[in-house]
Amino acid sequence: MNKSFLKLAGALALGLGLSSFAFAGQITGTVAFNGTVTLGLNGVADTDLGTANEALSYVHATAGFGTQTGSFVGLTGGETVSLANPWFFNDSTLITNFWQVGNFSFDLASSSIVTQNGTFLNVTGVGTLYDATDGFSPTSGIWSFTIPQAGVGTANFTFAASTTAVPDGSTTVMLLGLGLLGLKVASSRRRKVA
Repeated sequence: MNKSFLKLAGALALGLGLSSFAFAGQITGTVAFNGTVTLGLNGVADTDLGTANEALSYVHATAGFGTQTGSFVGLTGGETVSLANPWFFNDSTLITNFWQVGNFSFDLASSSIVTQNGTFLNVTGVGTLYDATDGFSPTSGIWSFTIPQAGVGTANFTFAASTTAVPDGSTTVMLLGLGLLGLKVASSRRRKVA
């Protein structure tokens, strides 16, 4: 084994070791909320799921029991959820702290109505999840807001959020390093054959 190969392998090992400290992990998993929402149409209360275009206010919004996975397992269920209002369903305006529960918060980047009729409303969107205490990196997330049927003046809702899988920085550095190491091994084998 030549010295340049040993130097490359040593540098790679050192780089991988340091990269694990340089990058925090991504938030993973799912969390669900439920509660009661007052729907509106352009600022006026509206119980018709077929015409409502916003959420005016929320009551008893809590994290669901037994619905958390991944980074959210520290939420045991029943924690109060703070949700921004009013919120227009078809909106691409950034809403910082769209929701907060425990040490997690979510900045809403955009949302759009997927299904809307007199008995069902489904809105989905994208944004960024943040963790205030455990040192996770900001993480892209997707979510869904669903109302199966409106009541008189209010409607029960469920909200589910999950993260998208994106390799963190240390994984990227590791894969790059392994690729370079593979190229070095292949080139040294070719030299021996020639």
